[in-house]
Amino acid sequence: MKFIVTSDWHLRATKPRCRLDDDWFSFQENIVSYIINKANEYKCDIKIIGDIFDTPNVPSIIASMFIRQVSKCEKGIEFIAGNHDLPFHSLDNINNSTIGIIYEAAQHHSKIYHGISCGLWNDFGKLSINGLCQTGLVFTHQLVFENKKSVPPNSDGLTSSDILELYPTANWIFCGDNHTSFHYEKNGKHVVNPGCINRQSSDQKNYRPIIYFIDIDKEIVEEINLPDIEKIVDDSYIIEQESKESRIAAFVEKLKKNEVVELDFMKNIEKALLINKKLSKETVNMVNELCAEDIK
Repeated sequence: MKFIVTSDWHLRATKPRCRLDDDWFSFQENIVSYIINKANEYKCDIKIIGDIFDTPNVPSIIASMFIRQVSKCEKGIEFIAGNHDLPFHSLDNINNSTIGIIYEAAQHHSKIYHGISCGLWNDFGKLSINGLCQTGLVFTHQLVFENKKSVPPNSDGLTSSDILELYPTANWIFCGDNHTSFHYEKNGKHVVNPGCINRQSSDQKNYRPIIYFIDIDKEIVEEINLPDIEKIVDDSYIIEQESKESRIAAFVEKLKKNEVVELDFMKNIEKALLINKKLSKETVNMVNELCAEDIK
């Protein structure tokens, strides 16, 4: 058994704020096409572990692009729904979603939707597809991190060790939802999380998007780099926002030190500007601008 595993495509019409692409739609289609071509090159099918789309209902142009590209996959596509694919994160609402329409069409019009061989469904974060049905494989769209060090503060995600304990008879567990890729192996058991297929947030500037080629029989886990480049991601607006917040915080601290405090907030601002002569021109202009917006 061999296949390409991928997840978190998040296909969407609106370009993320951090992206500098001239043509966001074409970029997404090229990425999808690249994945399809790799599957055909490796002569294997593709398994998508949820969040194909960024929202439960996407514009027709995005759905059409997905169908057009995956129909070129010679060995077929299997997929499960992720939380972004389902209204209110529930499989009960599958019929009111783009992915539900595609699944139904593929089931009843296989000649038209060649390539989408079968949809494999699970409720987000609860059950596995294929169960363990004699294969020792689990596919699930739920938040899993490689190890304890990689779990962010206040996160309720599982670690690789945690999910292996949940499925003690599984030899391979494939996860979606976590946008960081990793392969964890322990005592012949594997946890594979493909991550997202492109950079869609500024904190992913240094992220390397990949998919995995899997050969179960030979225990091969091969990384395949995807054609997304770091320089196309802009994080300047984040730096600018952080700088602005820092200046505001500094100004508020100076405001607190004023000896005379009025009940009128605007008068307090005016006094603070007069007293704090060392404030930069940029900070003064920023405060005046914010006050003007407040008056409006």
